[in-house]
Amino acid sequence: MIIGLGLIGLILGVWAGAAYLVPKGAGLAGGPMVLMYGIIGFVGFGIAGAIITFRMQAKRLRNSALIIGILVLLLYLILAAIAFKKAVSEREPDSAFVPAGEFIITMERVDRSDPYLFVKMHVDSNTRTWAQTGPAPEHKICSARLKANNLVEIRKALDKLLALSHEKLADCDSADQPVVKRLHWNLIDAQSSQANLSLPHKGTLDVNSNCLRQHSEIARTFSLVETISQYQGGKVTCN
Repeated sequence: MIIGLGLIGLILGVWAGAAYLVPKGAGLAGGPMVLMYGIIGFVGFGIAGAIITFRMQAKRLRNSALIIGILVLLLYLILAAIAFKKAVSEREPDSAFVPAGEFIITMERVDRSDPYLFVKMHVDSNTRTWAQTGPAPEHKICSARLKANNLVEIRKALDKLLALSHEKLADCDSADQPVVKRLHWNLIDAQSSQANLSLPHKGTLDVNSNCLRQHSEIARTFSLVETISQYQGGKVTCN
């Protein structure tokens, strides 16, 4: 009875946390926060189950525990089937990734005055993953798989960035403004060779705060890479 009610509380806590209590923009912290609410639900319902258990007569307790056990088993079987069906439906075909081409892009924070921010975000279209390094001092590396539409959006933004005029790019290289972020890229495929690019297929771009405010094409490329972990994708693993 205690374990059965606790498992029901776990599901309700996870559902309430994911649906109402955890902010949508929580990023990597969202998973642990949802798990915390699940644990709270498990403990709360487990305590309630203990109180009910010790107040019940043996016969009624046996029948009630059997009913609760069957209901919990059916609930978890249904949830497992839903999760499996969702995983199958969300599996994207290789054709969805074709428009993204083959590229590697990394956004690095040069200004690391804020210790709570990560220091590097790496996106690889070949492995279809992102990898985040930091924040300090542990510098853990967390990674997850990417959705095709996110990779395509980054590629489009990168192509626009590399096609910007030298005049706009010159605004980012100001000696009186400190560099805050740095972008490294490598366009591996030949798809971009047909475009009229101002920057090489493999290179680096340093930017300051004024540059990001004045040029939306540059700011969008940096933003898409920087916030890629906030978009729905695969399971996040850290080491």
